[in-house]
Amino acid sequence: MSEKLNEITVLECFRYCPNTGIFHWRFRPKSHFSEDIDWKRWNSQNSGNQAFTSNGNRGYKKGCVFGKSYSAHRVAFLYMHGDWPINQVDHLDGDTANNKWENLEDVTAEGNGRNRKKNGNNTSGTTGVNWSRSNNKWEARINHKGVRKSLGLFDSLESAKLIRELAEVEYGYSQRGNV
Repeated sequence: MSEKLNEITVLECFRYCPNTGIFHWRFRPKSHFSEDIDWKRWNSQNSGNQAFTSNGNRGYKKGCVFGKSYSAHRVAFLYMHGDWPINQVDHLDGDTANNKWENLEDVTAEGNGRNRKKNGNNTSGTTGVNWSRSNNKWEARINHKGVRKSLGLFDSLESAKLIRELAEVEYGYSQRGNV
């Protein structure tokens, strides 16, 4: 069977617990398989097991259904709403492995970008603030509606951080960005 996952097949394939965010494989019907032996083998090996596991890609949980890879956080939307999310799915707490229903939100790409964690190579301690070697000053910037805006150059790190924080409030960023 090679079809895209839909509301009916997601309910046939999975049990999802909104409180834990964990999916388990259901005993799948014969109609999902071309051969009886494949149906029996698959169900004896997988039924009841956790369906989505971390794939090493920044902690996101993925799984394969009908030969196609799916992300657990997107499948949770299909399971709970009967439809795929319109936009991107944001993990509100920033933990990409946490697929509890209360932690997932359908957001635009811009909204999801606003909530990014600070980069691992960030040395200022604040997203959007970096040392400008060419100017010998701290630079603050922010992205808004796909445009990178300079907020200015500053002698002190504290001033650059303050300006960035004020811009985050103005543009509706979450507090998670500096975690």
